[in-house]
Amino acid sequence: MIYCIILFQVWGQHVDFDKLQVKFHIPRIDEIDFACEFVEIFIYSELAVLYENSVKISNDERLRSLTLVYYIATGCLVMISPTESKEVHNL
Repeated sequence: MIYCIILFQVWGQHVDFDKLQVKFHIPRIDEIDFACEFVEIFIYSELAVLYENSVKISNDERLRSLTLVYYIATGCLVMISPTESKEVHNL
């Protein structure tokens, strides 16, 4: 898992990649542990709220919980290595 850090001065602008001087950051174990702990704390509690109170909560509360779960899950995809499976590519 490697994160690419790009300067915000060139965000959204056309630049030559070779001149960009991209810096890469390999997360330390404590950074990965923090991310996993963060996910465990927030995603499980939101899923529990949705499971237990799905009928009782308002649409706005449900949307808030689902949005939080969606963005946490999307962020977690960065931590998963790409798969070379042919079954996955054919979905």
